[in-house]
Amino acid sequence: MNDLLVSIAAHEEAIVRQWSREIRQLPGSSYHDMDDRTLLAAIRRSCQALLHVMQTGDTSRMEEMLRASARQRIAEGVGYSDTMAVWLLYRQVVQRVLSDTLKDPDAWEQLVDRVDAALDWVMRVLHRVYSEEQKRNR
Repeated sequence: MNDLLVSIAAHEEAIVRQWSREIRQLPGSSYHDMDDRTLLAAIRRSCQALLHVMQTGDTSRMEEMLRASARQRIAEGVGYSDTMAVWLLYRQVVQRVLSDTLKDPDAWEQLVDRVDAALDWVMRVLHRVYSEEQKRNR
């Protein structure tokens, strides 16, 4: 598993740049108007936080970041589905960037298991925030 996480860390810049391009291509993306520097910095923080969660299992720092980000997205009128669409791109981007690096089936299985577990956790945190805000606004 360490080899996978080392590969993700080693390819961070490529992952960040590809994720940025794909986020901007989402239909109705609210990121079209964001300047590159700001978007790349936000994506880099997200990548580093996800990697930290996958390496250590410690979710405390990232959870607060996710909650604050979700509250901001809600205030901007961005729905849960649009927010999750951005996060779910991470797996596809990592797979694309690492496709030449991951040669054996076990490495691919580790990638899918580890990244999916992290994204599943992200989805649950975001869902809680969106649900809490929805209840508050009733």
